[in-house]
Amino acid sequence: MKSALALLALPAALAAVIRRDVVDPGAPTLNYPITGMVTPGNPGFPTPYTQGRYKHAAYLSIDGMHESDLQWYIETFPDSTMAALLKTAVHYKNARCSSPSDSAPGTLAPATGASPRTHGFYYDAGTGECLPGPNVVHRYDGALYPPGSNCTGPIGTTTAWDETLDLNNTVYNGGGGFNTSMFPLRLLPSGYCAPVSPWSFGRVNTCFEVIRQQGLVTAYTDKHPAYSSVRGPSGLGLSEAFFPEINAANGQAETEGYDDLHWNALKNWNYGNYANGTAGLGVPSLYGSNFQTVSVSQKAYGYQADLTPSANLTQAFKQVDSRLGELVATMKQAGTYDDTLIVVFAKHGQSPIDPTLVRKIPHSTLLDVVGVPTVQDASDDASYIWLQNKNDAPTAKANILNNATTVGAAAVWIEDEIVANGFGNPWLDSRTPDVIIKVEPGVIYTTASKIAEHGGLNPDDLDVVMFASNPKIHADTRDEIVYTRQIAPTVVKALGYDPLLLEGVRAEGTQPLPGLEF
Repeated sequence: MKSALALLALPAALAAVIRRDVVDPGAPTLNYPITGMVTPGNPGFPTPYTQGRYKHAAYLSIDGMHESDLQWYIETFPDSTMAALLKTAVHYKNARCSSPSDSAPGTLAPATGASPRTHGFYYDAGTGECLPGPNVVHRYDGALYPPGSNCTGPIGTTTAWDETLDLNNTVYNGGGGFNTSMFPLRLLPSGYCAPVSPWSFGRVNTCFEVIRQQGLVTAYTDKHPAYSSVRGPSGLGLSEAFFPEINAANGQAETEGYDDLHWNALKNWNYGNYANGTAGLGVPSLYGSNFQTVSVSQKAYGYQADLTPSANLTQAFKQVDSRLGELVATMKQAGTYDDTLIVVFAKHGQSPIDPTLVRKIPHSTLLDVVGVPTVQDASDDASYIWLQNKNDAPTAKANILNNATTVGAAAVWIEDEIVANGFGNPWLDSRTPDVIIKVEPGVIYTTASKIAEHGGLNPDDLDVVMFASNPKIHADTRDEIVYTRQIAPTVVKALGYDPLLLEGVRAEGTQPLPGLEF
């Protein structure tokens, strides 16, 4: 939050409507009751119960986990927690994550009920070899101004919503806040140049906003403070936001310890406490989390020649399953288990599973082949390219296809092809890439040591684990294709509210997951 001096610098008419927990003069003031937002140590509000089949809903992402991983795991470990949960679950064997299969759209899909063309998040920033600057992957918005520009000069800027925004991304608390000088800027109709926060970048509301609007408690934990985008455009969607910085953890062992911060938060929430164990929050009606250990291990150690997990990756799955078992035990002790719908899924897969397919291509090779001026690209195991001149898209496509073997391109989409594949229209949407490259399976644009990535458009990127479990559910297996964006209307309906309260659901017609009773 800005200092008092910064607030005094705002126009009086705007300063008058700033809400209690977010400074964003361009956002509308909300008038719904904000209950449960109390200072740790003060008496908490009683948790209002919902009118739905469930009093609580939780969605938990095991990042990187495929459906094939689940099948292998429960066959190898039939007494595991996941095997037990599946006995009272609807199991979706053909679940798909968002496209792109990046963490940012992967986070917003289950929160909004929408795809990137609607919620507006195409990619986060992360380690890679893309420009501008070394080792930074960004996305682009042609309707925003660069940080520090005061909304003057050429419009259009890279946008990054990861550790880039932390005051100190080498420590778990991210340095205690955002480096707001890194926020892109939006020129408001009033003439005010407004910083764009992670939550105000989103275009539609989230399931957390919908449930908070009913006066219920919500909570969420994820891997970057910038993933507070799930607060929604109001900034008010979370009663508690807990976002320790994953960049502070190195290697699988430290990542397991990092994930324990999330697991401990989930346990505390089930007792009605804040993530740190302080009393006063109230048991959340809706909460969620993600876990990084599997994803980190896939990138570093991956799978064996027979496509079964390596020893390190097996340990990662066992660690997640063990902690999931501890959470279930906590829920039973706290008396929340019978009334909670638990959705286990993955924000994204990881490609390739087959280690013999790995082919690393330097990012510079890709840019040389494009052959026309670019303003930005996001390239991991696919490439999303924004051009200086959109009219150059046909030329860029021809250049890439003429060098398809060199850059590992399986398909190149521009213009109407991008729309036909479920993305926005690059001519109408300031955030949609102008060129999209779907790579041959196994291609990664990198020179780093990693042996897998996500963000791409191949089956290993998109095919993810998903099941919804509760003791009241009779075991069922569904073979139809479902999407992680269907989680948002599912949890809203499970708690007794209309999924059409979600703007992304209204825009895309997203349905709750099939086979569940509400």
